[in-house]
Amino acid sequence: MIRRGLEIILTQLRITLLRQKNEIEELQTNTAKLNTTNNFLGNDVTGANLIGNTEKHYAGGTIVAPQNISFNNGNFQTFTIGNNVTLTFQDWPAEDRLSKIRIQLLDTLGDSTARTVTWATDNGSIKYGPDFPAPFVVNSNENPVVVDFWTYDGGTTVYAQYVGVFA
Repeated sequence: MIRRGLEIILTQLRITLLRQKNEIEELQTNTAKLNTTNNFLGNDVTGANLIGNTEKHYAGGTIVAPQNISFNNGNFQTFTIGNNVTLTFQDWPAEDRLSKIRIQLLDTLGDSTARTVTWATDNGSIKYGPDFPAPFVVNSNENPVVVDFWTYDGGTTVYAQYVGVFA
């Protein structure tokens, strides 16, 4: 009789431990962490009060040939232009998500050589704001040119706003 009672207790203990193990694994998989990078997999975060946040800087290096600009590299990207180039945006998030990239460009040589940049986007078109220069020229290695690009339809239409040259 004691043995049967002990077997029942051990079985219940095993069931309880298994349930707790599953709950711990669920928490490890489906909660935000303070000690590692979190990927919310496109889920909405609502009711958040963000204080003192930053955006990661992606230093893309020198560009001398056509190159893709990936949204996955972050919202602020800097490049040095060493030739006339076409920069093509790609990897925009899905529709119904406002997605922005700020680009800062400098000339590699600083010799006042006008480097012409042509803008493109995969599977879409770009609509330029009224002050957007045409042609778009980068000619200083000290005074960066800054432009903003955004879309809310997965890159089908990308909007471009010329921010200016910062001297």
